[in-house]
Amino acid sequence: MITLAATLLAALPARGLAGFLDDDGVIVHPQAVPSADARKGVHVLIGSYAAMDERAPEYAVLCATAYRHDGGIDFEALGDVYDGSGDALLTAEVARAVEATAQWFAGRITVPVERARELNRAAFLEEDADTPAIRVAGVAVHAYVDPERGQLVVSVHLDTGDVASDLVSAAETVPLHVTVNGHQVFNGR
Repeated sequence: MITLAATLLAALPARGLAGFLDDDGVIVHPQAVPSADARKGVHVLIGSYAAMDERAPEYAVLCATAYRHDGGIDFEALGDVYDGSGDALLTAEVARAVEATAQWFAGRITVPVERARELNRAAFLEEDADTPAIRVAGVAVHAYVDPERGQLVVSVHLDTGDVASDLVSAAETVPLHVTVNGHQVFNGR
């Protein structure tokens, strides 16, 4: 019997990925990461409403979410990677979910811990800005009260020309994650 999990796992190596069945779905990680270490770092969980360990259905809806280990016993969601939009033929749905996962990993920038500390410690307040601003890794973040709007404005400037090359993706974008009171309001790669 070919299971949904087996179908997913068989599609991963062609995209440089590996995985294993977990209680919640298939944990996917780059082939270079040993399966034993996958949950210790960044990984993607591909799940389905159908049981992963039973006969693969003809049609399926898959979803994929990226996670990272929080340093304790839990995981922090990094964002959605793929969300199927309705019953699709299993082979097509698996291909789309695996492709989205591969693209997510390919677009991911990893900054070593020591380099991140160095960039964070080099942050400084801009003295010549019209509004209060901090410069982190070459990115200017302004936070100020706008009297005309009557609002607190937070403005991120990625166009300073000084953005640390470690943070610039192959697509020449800067991944940005914004939270307000701990709730994600933006996550762009």
